Amino acid sequence: MNEKKSFSKSTNLPLLKTLKSETPLNQEDIDFIEKQRNEITDILKGKSDTFLLIIGPCSIHNIEGIKEYAEKLKKLSTAISVKFKIVMRAHLEKPRTISGWKGFIIDPLLNNSYDIDSGIRQSRELLLYLTKKRIPLATEFLDPMICPFIEEFISLGAIGARTVESPLQRQMASSLDIPMIFKNSTNGSVDIAINGILAAREPQHSLTIDEDNRLTIQHTKGNKNSFLALRGSWNNSNYNEETIQYSVKKLSLKKLCNNILVDCAHGNCSKSTKTQALILKDILSNHSPHIKGLMVESYLEEGSSGESTPSPSKSITDPCLGWDTTEKIILEAYLQN
Repeated sequence: MNEKKSFSKSTNLPLLKTLKSETPLNQEDIDFIEKQRNEITDILKGKSDTFLLIIGPCSIHNIEGIKEYAEKLKKLSTAISVKFKIVMRAHLEKPRTISGWKGFIIDPLLNNSYDIDSGIRQSRELLLYLTKKRIPLATEFLDPMICPFIEEFISLGAIGARTVESPLQRQMASSLDIPMIFKNSTNGSVDIAINGILAAREPQHSLTIDEDNRLTIQHTKGNKNSFLALRGSWNNSNYNEETIQYSVKKLSLKKLCNNILVDCAHGNCSKSTKTQALILKDILSNHSPHIKGLMVESYLEEGSSGESTPSPSKSITDPCLGWDTTEKIILEAYLQN
């Protein structure tokens, strides 16, 4: 009799409560994160004159490199805090269109070993370190099963263009007590993102894990603090006045907050760092009153080294602005406005 072949294997993760005990937030940390969430929400709702800048690498791949970058970002943030609020991108999962490296949590060694246990532990250690440095953090939540392992550190969440239509991501957003950004879909559809915001506002009923890693039924209360981001499409940018006015009108018709963010990267810049720099400079100097923030892909050195030849100081996924360019453009805007 032939044995049945198995094409998969499974490994148990450490309990969530164990990981929380290893990398705990104290009350001051919790208060800091809560304060950041409230300040970000006030900016996006137009209750604050501060402009939001969500800045950092396309994806985190090197711990020492991101710590070096964080020190520079913290210094800049302190210098311009009267006008700008900086939140650091801490993207630890990477959505892929077909295949490729799926982010630090999934493959921290960048060698297809998929040591997710180590990825989660190292990610929590890094997020705790950055929190202790009092740097507010933003991330794109991708896998609803990974979300419980990192959500407590995050001040601003995002649902990306590839998953904005997914019921699972909408349910996840509904469960989070975190302001959330919904990006337009990869084909440029703003309406799909607005539908995502509407779905996330509603109570949802889905499966998640508890602190003992047991599958449990989750009844969410709905997330009322979700906002639209324009990130362009496969073929075109969409931060133009026509799309902004269309987005404002559609949001208003749905009785949603009609303020938006613009993603300077991705489809809006066609992954060109020079174009991203021009968009950043242009919007900071002259923008619609409905634009309350920008998303910027920036790291220590300009460009991308690619996944096959990783560099600690360059992005290995989408090309990023270098630090010198990032700092120069933002400081110029700070002094001019």
